[in-house]
Amino acid sequence: MANSILKFLKSLFIRRNQELRWIYLIAAFPFIAFAFAGWEYGAFFLYITPAVLCLFQYFYPTVIGWFFFFSIFCVGAAAYLWLLLTDVIKLFVGERPRALLDADDSFVFILLEILLCAISYGLFKIRPKSIERD
Repeated sequence: MANSILKFLKSLFIRRNQELRWIYLIAAFPFIAFAFAGWEYGAFFLYITPAVLCLFQYFYPTVIGWFFFFSIFCVGAAAYLWLLLTDVIKLFVGERPRALLDADDSFVFILLEILLCAISYGLFKIRPKSIERD
């Protein structure tokens, strides 16, 4: 039992074959943008850390890294989609939205939602396959 658990845990960190790994370079972009946007507020290291992990995942793809980023981007895309839908409803009933404040904010917010959905879909399509042999 303990041997099978250790074997499973080891398999999560073994280098895997993964096609189209460049998606991790694109996935690092929102983290880098948020890191520099949050520079004044002390959030730089909070966002630059996942960006560095994206680069690590690009060079050394693992199942645990793929699952980590797939989960983050799926949750982020769902949260931004929820906020987008609630803001559209608020606009229709005449209330003040939270994210769609003006044309510039709306454009950037919708662009970010599209990017998060595209990265989530891309990560879903490139999930790691077999173990890479040296």
